[in-house]
Amino acid sequence: GAFASLVERSPSAMSGLTLEETLPIEEWRGIEGEFRSLAAGEIVSLTREVRLLRGSGAVFWGLLSISRVLNEHQ
Repeated sequence: GAFASLVERSPSAMSGLTLEETLPIEEWRGIEGEFRSLAAGEIVSLTREVRLLRGSGAVFWGLLSISRVLNEHQ
């Protein structure tokens, strides 16, 4: 998809890739606490400018926006 193209990876290479694996380690450490708060339901969304990694290892800036999606069981 579009994100796979942006990070210069094939869609199949994206399968199973975690958010942590698409960010430089210091970038992940900067948002890890907020990401865990989101996963725990303590916050409902997270929007940050972050550095992302391309498949080549090149770093570029992007806007990360994640929101929890709830269904009738949550």
